[in-house]
Amino acid sequence: MSTSVLPTDLSTCVAIYRTEYGIDAQVTDHGRIVVHVGDVGCIRLPAELGEVVADELARQGLSTPVIVDEKSSSWRFLTQRPTASPLFDPLFPHHAKQSGYGAEISLPTPGYPGRTWHVEPTGPHRLASEVVVDIALEKAEAMTKSAVGIS
Repeated sequence: MSTSVLPTDLSTCVAIYRTEYGIDAQVTDHGRIVVHVGDVGCIRLPAELGEVVADELARQGLSTPVIVDEKSSSWRFLTQRPTASPLFDPLFPHHAKQSGYGAEISLPTPGYPGRTWHVEPTGPHRLASEVVVDIALEKAEAMTKSAVGIS
């Protein structure tokens, strides 16, 4: 888990997101830092599934930025710019989703607790959304089978 501390100055934080992480961050009228899907992709998973997927990515030596949102009990995996919006989202049955073009993704923001980096960006690198979706589906199905005792 990331242990870095965000700068307390909003403009410095936005500058880091833009220049060091390659995220076109914007500040809303309410003072929150956001990015819109299209500049990046985003896959939202329930917390339990998100943790399992993050662990599997780490086990495979893969990395993509991950935000933990305590308010919604979800994890958001930032991915490469999406190539298309799916007509049918295979994650839907697992209470997860790929965010559509234009959706606003809240980033960790100084002065607003509740969103933290689990895996902080280390530059502009992000995994393709298909990689995260495939692992999420595999882990969600395994969790479902385990919950009902199917082997």
